[in-house]
Amino acid sequence: MGANEIGIDIGTCNTLIYKRNKGVILNEPSVLALETYGSKQLVAVGREAKKMWGRTPDTVATSFPMIGGVVADFEKIVIMLREYIRRVKTGFSPVIATVSVPCRATPVERRAVSDAVIAAGAKRVTVLEKSIAGALGAGLSIFEPRGRMIVDIGGGTTEIAVISLGGIVSVTSTTCAGNQFDRDIINYIRRTHSILIGESTAEEVKTSIGSVYDDGQVDFMTVSGRDLVRGLPINVALSTDDVREAMGESIRFLVDQIRLTLEKIPPEMSSDIIESGITLVGGGSLLNGWEELLSKETGIAVIHAAAPMESVAAGLGNAPDYKGRIKHGVQQENILA
Repeated sequence: MGANEIGIDIGTCNTLIYKRNKGVILNEPSVLALETYGSKQLVAVGREAKKMWGRTPDTVATSFPMIGGVVADFEKIVIMLREYIRRVKTGFSPVIATVSVPCRATPVERRAVSDAVIAAGAKRVTVLEKSIAGALGAGLSIFEPRGRMIVDIGGGTTEIAVISLGGIVSVTSTTCAGNQFDRDIINYIRRTHSILIGESTAEEVKTSIGSVYDDGQVDFMTVSGRDLVRGLPINVALSTDDVREAMGESIRFLVDQIRLTLEKIPPEMSSDIIESGITLVGGGSLLNGWEELLSKETGIAVIHAAAPMESVAAGLGNAPDYKGRIKHGVQQENILA
């Protein structure tokens, strides 16, 4: 692997860059802040930009240029990626990148991602499905004639895939994921308490006391918002049960999608998955209770990858080792470089 051969996992919420033998060398939010006038110069990117989220004057705007795992604003994603690649590039070797896309991404969406990475400074880009990258990063044996099931719960998308012989046998992709959980919490507090909270507050609630399975443990958290009746700041106390109720419909939807995916696979693969279990990756899978809930609902053992948030990036970084064995990897060359 060359000095600047990297894997880039461009997620809706976070971007990770992985280099073999070094691991994840960059992990930053997929957000940037730009001036809203004149040349629209970059104000901040990553963590610094996320701190400004919801707190900027009219002259500065923060945005997430990826939505649902695909490019929503090409110009902004190029600006963000150019800065991230600048941070990790060493020496004068060209940047060779492997980048992830959702399995159901259209050819136009795949091309937009590869074009953005090339415009940000890469010499060559290979586009790889997220589920395959996640399975590689989780250490699954996906090149054998045996089915392996992986569930990637990210920020903008959830992918449920069964993989065999280096290709995808069955996949379900949905935008019901971490960001949807945040919206569920906002809507629940608005509906039950007539209080409006921001997206960053909802995310904090989710990660602090969120749970998808009732194990009898209850935690509490106080959050601040705006009283919709009086228009004044106000605090509200939330419990683990409240948050689980808020996300209940989305949780049930994902469980149903996993069950449907299991129902669609060939019977021979059912025994493979019963034997190997279901592997969870992605930041959304870190909510308490996923293993218990899915095991109860499917009757199949469920395990987390060793590093759920880094699995896709690790798989992308190591994908060149499996060139020719992975199905559907698409490569693009920067003819201007």
